[in-house]
Amino acid sequence: MEKAIIFLVLSVFSVQINAQDFYVKVQSETANVWNGKKVTIVQDMYFQTPSNKLVSHFKKPQEYFYTSNLKGEASFYYPATNTVKLIHDLFLSSKNNILYYYVNNSIGDMGLQEAGFMLIASRQEGSQNISEWKAPLDMLQQIIKVEMVHENYLPKYMAYYSPKGEIIKKIYYADYQQYDRFILPMRILEIEYKNLQDSVMHSQVFKQVETSYTPFDANFDFKVPIDAKLEKN
Repeated sequence: MEKAIIFLVLSVFSVQINAQDFYVKVQSETANVWNGKKVTIVQDMYFQTPSNKLVSHFKKPQEYFYTSNLKGEASFYYPATNTVKLIHDLFLSSKNNILYYYVNNSIGDMGLQEAGFMLIASRQEGSQNISEWKAPLDMLQQIIKVEMVHENYLPKYMAYYSPKGEIIKKIYYADYQQYDRFILPMRILEIEYKNLQDSVMHSQVFKQVETSYTPFDANFDFKVPIDAKLEKN
């Protein structure tokens, strides 16, 4: 009886913690390399729960503010021209941002199940758990399955396979650091294979992670200026 009461108290406490406002700011630098060319993208990312609102202040190569929520209601605001573009697309949902999974501690499948993937196999090799996920019907022409590797319960590697059984994308997660309420890989390497001779590499590095239970930066509440000119899509 005493154990049951303790479990109930801890469960209620956990729910209260998860429902509490939580703010995360991360500096991100991504190097995109393709066809011998390199483009570096620098941004400050502002993520808050439980609303899961995302604000990104892109600084290089062009300055603009990007906002999004779970519904995919997104805005792109360009200070230099005081213009804004509004787009509503689930592809732009804040749920598709890497911070969503880690800040919400939803790293068991990195959103595969919610995207319609089905777990078809799982095996243990030493400290690694390797799982295979079958793609949903609407993706089978591009992706047949995803292989995912967890080590000590943390994502380490993902591979996307084409219907021909070839790897078309690899993602590596490395250099995990513990923060208040969540853990985050400070380096992510993604390689997309266009064909046997061509690939695109995205190398993302996180820096200066800050967290709080109160908004400590004005950009958490960023709003597009009311006099911004609306761009047509």
